[in-house]
Amino acid sequence: MTYTVAITPESESQTTQSGTETEKLRLRVQVTAGASDTNIKLGSMTNPKYLVVLGAQDVTIKLDSTGTDSLGTNPCLYVSDDDDGLGIDEILVSNAGAGAADIVILAAE
Repeated sequence: MTYTVAITPESESQTTQSGTETEKLRLRVQVTAGASDTNIKLGSMTNPKYLVVLGAQDVTIKLDSTGTDSLGTNPCLYVSDDDDGLGIDEILVSNAGAGAADIVILAAE
């Protein structure tokens, strides 16, 4: 069985007053019912400091495929590491619900 995910990306880069370039990402994602550990790339980010998922009931994410726990997204999930960054360039999304779920993923590097 194949699961599909519809992604609408919106990203931007911005240079701060100190000359540091930051990248921001916003993805609107529709996760099909029954989807399991579907990879969602975070654009060109490789080490975001902040990750926010505006989720739905029955939708969970994992930060990597090495056995991390599933994190619930109902109504939202916030993960950050100001010092070292999260060290991820994608997340794994699952939907245990009977219907498709719309979520929004926000990240900043």
